[in-house]
Amino acid sequence: ACIGPPLHAAESRVVSANELAQPLTLDEAVMEAVDANFAVRQALARVQQQSGALTHAGRWTPSNPEIEVESAEREPASGDSSRDFSIRLSQELWIGGQRGLQRNAAGARLTAAEQDLQFLRSAIAARARRAFLNVLLTQRAEETAGRLVELTETFADYARNRLEAGRATALEVNSAMIGAARSRTELAEAERLSARARLVLAEVLARDPASPLTVRGDIEPWPVTLPNESRLLNAAVRRRGDLAAAAERVEAARQDLRLSRRQLIPNLTVFGFYQEEEDAEITGFGASLPIPALHRYGGEREQAAGRLLEEQLRTDELHLAVRRQVL
Repeated sequence: ACIGPPLHAAESRVVSANELAQPLTLDEAVMEAVDANFAVRQALARVQQQSGALTHAGRWTPSNPEIEVESAEREPASGDSSRDFSIRLSQELWIGGQRGLQRNAAGARLTAAEQDLQFLRSAIAARARRAFLNVLLTQRAEETAGRLVELTETFADYARNRLEAGRATALEVNSAMIGAARSRTELAEAERLSARARLVLAEVLARDPASPLTVRGDIEPWPVTLPNESRLLNAAVRRRGDLAAAAERVEAARQDLRLSRRQLIPNLTVFGFYQEEEDAEITGFGASLPIPALHRYGGEREQAAGRLLEEQLRTDELHLAVRRQVL
């Protein structure tokens, strides 16, 4: 019952109707849960989104080159007309390290999404194991309750037969009938808990709750020895992907804050041009730079600082939550 499947399925697996009708083992349940769970599939989609964001952040220029073409008729007072023609090609360029900061922030967000996915797979696998074993336990309890009903009803019949033969009292018969009624009540409760456990397992597996679900396995309890609290806490901090993801989100927010400060350094646009004016041909090049006089990006810096503080507080809160969970 402790053996787990690989936790790195790339796509959800389609479960056929024949597979749904077969008894499910623990390893199969865990694999199906990790593959088909909606939360895992959504996390995979978020990884894909952040991968696209990293690709976008790695572009070498902020925008595509621009080409401008102008043509004009010149009609001087002398009466001889001529045509002026000009063409200009311009390209905006990163300066101030903005491309690197954007890549760092996007890379940290992609790593955070991957860590979230890894932790979610582990958590879903643990939920599937727990739900599967709970189905086995409730199934065993239901079987035991059913046997108890058979025994108590047999004993009640035996008590009635003894009463008819004059070898028992009415009190003994009433006690046997009360015991049989109690066992039927316990069987009904065991059936309810068993049905509820199957619904929980179906939810983890992302199956239709109305579809049949049978499981197959043995329950073999074994003694558990735990290390001391400090070792458990250190192991949780070291291994939990959600903590690693939170740290990456803090780093992404830190890079965003640095980027918001660099936005005061405007990007440079270089251009080359060619002109024809009357009988003259003119070529040249130049550069333009926006002046950050009116828009000082103060609001962007304030927002980035707020996001960084929010992510730091979330990380601190998560550390406390993990400590509570372990203890």
